[in-house]
Amino acid sequence: MSGNDQEPSLNLSDTTSLDPYLISEEDELALDQVFFHDTEAEAVLKKEDLHLDSIDPIIAAIRKEIIEEQRNIITQYLIDNQLAKEEQVSDPEKFRKYCADEEHQEHIKEAHNNPRTKALLEQAEIKGYQTVHSQFSGRFSTMNWSDGAGKNNRTGVTTKTQIVRNSNGDEIAKLTESTHKLTPPQMVQKSDGTSVEIRSYRTIDFPRSLEGGTGPMHLSLAVKDQNGNNIAANRAVYFTAHYDDNEELVEVSSPKPVKFNSDEPDAIGYIEHGGQIYTLPVTRAKYQEMMQEVARNNGHDVDISQTIDNNAVDLIETSVQKSERMSQQHINSYDETNLYEAPPISIDPPVTCVATLISELPLETAEVINSTIPIPPFAPSSSPPPLPTSPKPGRKTSSEEFDKELQ
Repeated sequence: MSGNDQEPSLNLSDTTSLDPYLISEEDELALDQVFFHDTEAEAVLKKEDLHLDSIDPIIAAIRKEIIEEQRNIITQYLIDNQLAKEEQVSDPEKFRKYCADEEHQEHIKEAHNNPRTKALLEQAEIKGYQTVHSQFSGRFSTMNWSDGAGKNNRTGVTTKTQIVRNSNGDEIAKLTESTHKLTPPQMVQKSDGTSVEIRSYRTIDFPRSLEGGTGPMHLSLAVKDQNGNNIAANRAVYFTAHYDDNEELVEVSSPKPVKFNSDEPDAIGYIEHGGQIYTLPVTRAKYQEMMQEVARNNGHDVDISQTIDNNAVDLIETSVQKSERMSQQHINSYDETNLYEAPPISIDPPVTCVATLISELPLETAEVINSTIPIPPFAPSSSPPPLPTSPKPGRKTSSEEFDKELQ
């Protein structure tokens, strides 16, 4: 943002609430798209800005626009409230060490639970993905899931197929989307103690790997509401999977914390975001399978809620061109923009940091990389609240002055 621009302030006291599942005719809906990545797309991002040598440009942009911003927000809260000295959290490595120290867990938890900080964290995700999407605009096409459709009358599961092809017309993958209608509905509980009925959800058969030299491919699948409907684009978040040029699944990212409605393998995956329940396109078993595959392939997980400002779509990024394989060196270089790195954790940990390298986790814990950052209960609207300027570490301002940006 330029020095002359001033974003409207966020009024957290506004409790006006619209039904998040009532979509007006003016709302753009979350649809599914495909993205073909090429050298032109890579040129959008400057390596010196990303602090990375060779990495997928969209992933790198997410880290720069979202992860770094969220780290700055938490860091500023700690400094302003005298929970950390500036020299303790002045760079990513020091910040990770601070975050991993048990003595500091309550401080991190306090920052996460602060209403204004929670709002900033969520909005950093929204604004960050808007920026990422604008950087790669013009290279997306809609996934219609129209290559095959049918209904299993015995189970009531509706299936649709999407054949993903690159710009040369070569088949990259064949994906099947299964929509499950629940009778009776499944009940899940929100963080405020209220219950929500899930009446429909979808699953997608993410492959463990691609075939025939077709990578890389980036999938970004928009979440659905509790009734299985597309949500408004300005509130959309994503479950993503990235396959490298060796056709291996190397990264999974998803809104956090990921929850399941039971301990069964076919349990429904869902999240709570903006005070609402949204379903993910994976069951517990599929999620575990994907995370274990990422670990085996020396990939890594980025635990962020991803949002985008255009049609909230399922995105696929593919490439005919080959790029250097993401090596362990490149994975380690992610330390420069990693937000919060924590030890191996399990479901519903007391407090965690947002991003953890999967390659450092044992397989038995690789499937549960969760964050307990609650999502701010600001009222949904036809457009997301504007994002106050994210503070930078070391900025000389009191906590009272910081709060004024949000009032």
